[in-house]
Amino acid sequence: MSYDVTKVSKVGHLKAMALRAEAKYTTKKSVTDLADRIDLLEVTGGQANVLEGVKVNGTALTIADKLVDILITAGKSNGTISVNNMEVSVKGLAALAYKANVSESDLEAALKTKINNKAEASDLTALQSSVETLTGAGDGSVKKIVDAAINDFATRISDNGEIDTFKELVDYVAKHGPEAATMTANIAANTEDITNVKKLIGSLPDGIKSTTVIDYVAEAIAAIGIGDYAKVDAMNKALEGKVDKADGQRLMTDAEAAKLLGIATGATKTEASTKNGYMKVNGSEVKVYELPSDVIKGAIATDAEVEEMLAEVIPTV
Repeated sequence: MSYDVTKVSKVGHLKAMALRAEAKYTTKKSVTDLADRIDLLEVTGGQANVLEGVKVNGTALTIADKLVDILITAGKSNGTISVNNMEVSVKGLAALAYKANVSESDLEAALKTKINNKAEASDLTALQSSVETLTGAGDGSVKKIVDAAINDFATRISDNGEIDTFKELVDYVAKHGPEAATMTANIAANTEDITNVKKLIGSLPDGIKSTTVIDYVAEAIAAIGIGDYAKVDAMNKALEGKVDKADGQRLMTDAEAAKLLGIATGATKTEASTKNGYMKVNGSEVKVYELPSDVIKGAIATDAEVEEMLAEVIPTV
């Protein structure tokens, strides 16, 4: 338990305990009345509404050890079941349900048509031949079609005077290879020169208005605001009348000076005491209040603590 049994309780707490006892527990009279009703029930018989038998289609079944065994088996005739040796018809089963084998004459016309429309063996043979042609290497095969398309792509030359086929591109590179190598070397040299220039000059930072390095330098100088800095003469004039800063000292405001002047000479110092009914005056304990003798001491239990105690003493049933 988390509550303190030494705490003082309120009258309201005692009332809550009485109400809970009244709500959770019955009275002696209620128990006596219930006992009388049970005695009356035993006298008249507690099983007045018990079943005394079971019938199937009007025939009573045998009861043994308060149990009735209903035996259900297959019937002797088609479309029936046997319930305790009595034939019971089962609705919905036609003659076809009792045949071991089904002949074509037993089928509906629509079902016969669907079966007759299924593929013949010759159709499957023709389909297999077509698949073999596609997967082979001869005429009509996927391989031969793809090979022909690749050969045409690699060897075809147009007559429009432009390099727009794979073969023409290969021939051009073979013929003009040295020129292309020289052009590539020049591009690499130019790229290196541009990189070196960028390293020397640097790049303009983000967020500025200037678009050239010269404009950026001018903009940076203007941003410093050199004209706003004070000159030596102006600084000396501004420091006239100032005092030096000393450790442990500071200047006093007029409000602080007025407060200090308001304290009388020889005034006493008062402060809180750790003892109940006392205060400190110039460091000494002075008694200022005494608790009356008729006051009950001790902490008062909270509602939560009382509720926990009631749940333990008078639990919910």
